Amino acid sequence: RRLWWLHDNDGRVLLAAHSQGSVLAAAALLQPCARPPGDRVVLVTFGSPLGKLYRWGFPAWVDDAVLATLVEPGPDRRPVARWVNVHYRTDYIGGPVFAAARGVDHELPDPRTSSYLYGQPMPPIGGHSGYWTDPAMWRLVDELAEDLSSG
Repeated sequence: RRLWWLHDNDGRVLLAAHSQGSVLAAAALLQPCARPPGDRVVLVTFGSPLGKLYRWGFPAWVDDAVLATLVEPGPDRRPVARWVNVHYRTDYIGGPVFAAARGVDHELPDPRTSSYLYGQPMPPIGGHSGYWTDPAMWRLVDELAEDLSSG
């Protein structure tokens, strides 16, 4: 209902979802009547278990063919304007959502810096929760929001 309301009031939507929220966001956007015709939705997922856990646990429901309906136009498909899935290599829950490259998955450096002085604490790894405080992640979201508002 919120997507319809925003569309009807000339709003644009950038949906950002972390972890299990990315599963819920993808499931909602995959529903045939969830979005109004002519809408423009950008989806940003981070720490998404769609590829690492759901592809393995629910292969009949989650695979590249199903997820491709969100990014590739087709006769019965309404892709989102853009989908970016951000992940760290050290994330034990999230990772790439597609098995094959489709331009969606974006790996962030982890740790964020290689700067280290002997005797100081090692730079922290992002793991599954580091996205919230990673400036690179939020710069990417800001860029996508700017692209959405200008187009």
